[in-house]
Amino acid sequence: MPIRYIRPRKEELLLLLFTLDNNRPIKGLLRLHYICFLYHYFGFKFIFGPCGPYSVELMETLKSLIDNGLVRVYISLDPKGNLVKTFSLTDQGRRVAATTLDRVRRHNVLLENVVVRRGSEVVSEIEAIKRTYHDKPLTFILLRILRLMRKEWPYWIEVDERVKEYIGDIIEEISPYLYG
Repeated sequence: MPIRYIRPRKEELLLLLFTLDNNRPIKGLLRLHYICFLYHYFGFKFIFGPCGPYSVELMETLKSLIDNGLVRVYISLDPKGNLVKTFSLTDQGRRVAATTLDRVRRHNVLLENVVVRRGSEVVSEIEAIKRTYHDKPLTFILLRILRLMRKEWPYWIEVDERVKEYIGDIIEEISPYLYG
């Protein structure tokens, strides 16, 4: 008997990220990009930009959610008191996300057109990654990403081959900012 599954759209998976962990907002575009990069099953393709992984696809999906009234953007303070764009669900977004969450939890989910996972496990993983990196310093998250990239280059990030040679140098330079 074939395995039955659903195929959530990228918009739906992003709504899950925003609704999990008690709808806690995500502060900053970099943090959002880093989280979505680390949980690559969202399916976004990335390029290696000046601040690490960046996804045009993610930005288009976020803009669509904002334009459709599901996500709002406002300015708040980060843990160090800096102004930062913050993203959270609107009331309508919460309703749509709750329906999506219920649907995903009850089904198997096809991710990236490659792997079928239990929806409840996908939800748990997304929530865990949000909780893990929600309040971590951006340099900590970037260093984690760079170390992953040094071991094995992820297939979901495009880069000029010459940049790969310098990842070790970047790690050495950024580490003192984290460990002081």
